[in-house]
Amino acid sequence: MSTKPRLLTVQELATELSVQPETVRRWARDGRIPALRVSGKTIRFDLEDVCAMLRRVGTKGVHRG
Repeated sequence: MSTKPRLLTVQELATELSVQPETVRRWARDGRIPALRVSGKTIRFDLEDVCAMLRRVGTKGVHRG
């Protein structure tokens, strides 16, 4: 039996990563971090997925450009 992922809001993920919420929105919009659209403009982030991606590409892959 698998456990449900912990889905974070933009604000919660920004706090976890020590960045501004707009930065999280931009990264998601640009495809730099994985995001789940739950309805309309509402997006959520699986913290494990985001952390795994950051480990693979490093923070330079997110902060580019």
